[in-house]
Amino acid sequence: MKDLFKMWKIAVLIIAVAFVFGACELGGNGDDGTGDPIDIDYESHSPFSIMVSNNTDYNLVGFKNSVAMDNKIGGVYRLTQNHGFKNDIFGTTVSAFPVFFITEAEYNAKKANLSTATIFTRIYVFWNGQIGDSTKLYEISGRVGGEYRLEVTNPSANFNIELRLDGPAGLTLGYAPSGLNSYNFYLAGGAYDIYPVFRRFNNKGNGEGRLETVYPSGTGGGPWAYGVSLNDDLVNKHYLMDLADAFGKVTLSMSSGAAYLLIKNETTGGGFISFLRGGAPQYSAVGQLEWNSGFAREFAIPMGSVQGGNNYTESVTHNNFNIRQGNRPPIAMEDENGNTSLTFKNDMLYIVNVTGDSNAATLKAVVVLDEEALVDKPIKINFNEYGVW
Repeated sequence: MKDLFKMWKIAVLIIAVAFVFGACELGGNGDDGTGDPIDIDYESHSPFSIMVSNNTDYNLVGFKNSVAMDNKIGGVYRLTQNHGFKNDIFGTTVSAFPVFFITEAEYNAKKANLSTATIFTRIYVFWNGQIGDSTKLYEISGRVGGEYRLEVTNPSANFNIELRLDGPAGLTLGYAPSGLNSYNFYLAGGAYDIYPVFRRFNNKGNGEGRLETVYPSGTGGGPWAYGVSLNDDLVNKHYLMDLADAFGKVTLSMSSGAAYLLIKNETTGGGFISFLRGGAPQYSAVGQLEWNSGFAREFAIPMGSVQGGNNYTESVTHNNFNIRQGNRPPIAMEDENGNTSLTFKNDMLYIVNVTGDSNAATLKAVVVLDEEALVDKPIKINFNEYGVW
């Protein structure tokens, strides 16, 4: 009986030790290996500020603007999808900024002097000042974090360049900010088909703004791509991706992968309106849910995706767009002919006129789809005019 009791105690001890080591390996409980308690928020929050999928094999710790303890926003475990960062970490001001990620191991090693930490990757975030956009997922490619150094030049004075894998809607490798001559990406070896995407927030003033995600296309048609093979032929495992030189050799045009709705509140008898997809209220680019009569707000309508989700379609159809006046029941958005199934084309700006009064059952929300219309016809946005370089 004593021997049986001893075996039982040993089994309990083994299980306890295994549990402790397992918890430490995940980096979520107890000790981080330095004697200090874990001080990283790995909880996935709802509501959230940004949603991130970490497809890498590393636990990552995020920082807003720069890697400093006061800028820490929390962490996301390895191989984790749709992780929501806390909603109140970015303040209430509409803004766009970088979020830097370092590995948990690097964080623990450099905690006393985070300015010396090696950046694992970074993403370019738009924050509407209110709540996270459930349609926007920041996806970090599993090929980030390796022994090869891809050095990228950003020739743009206005746009941050985000590198995406296998298509302009593909997973993110990271981004090189505007005004920086070069930036290093550390990647695993292998072949990469890289698509540069330009991103910026265009604040148009008077409560209007547009988050612009613009990708270049060459004269051969289709999104512009740059093929890189990271292999042992490279000296010091380094490759220079000179985008200024590459872009200078072709004629480029710019596209956004989205349509845009400018919704004008021209109602009478009762103040503000809001835009809904189904029953879900939508935030404008400047973080507003409602706006008063006499004002307009702009909303981006992302295109669908093709080729495994890495490229954009040329149009998208919705049949659940609604407008609500005050807190009264919503009405369906329709085109000039009364149709509620609405097709929007890439890079087009559509005008939606909201008129009447729900109190008098005269509220209407009409989007002009006819490109030959005499008034408020759709406008083709020429992103080439924005001065990329």
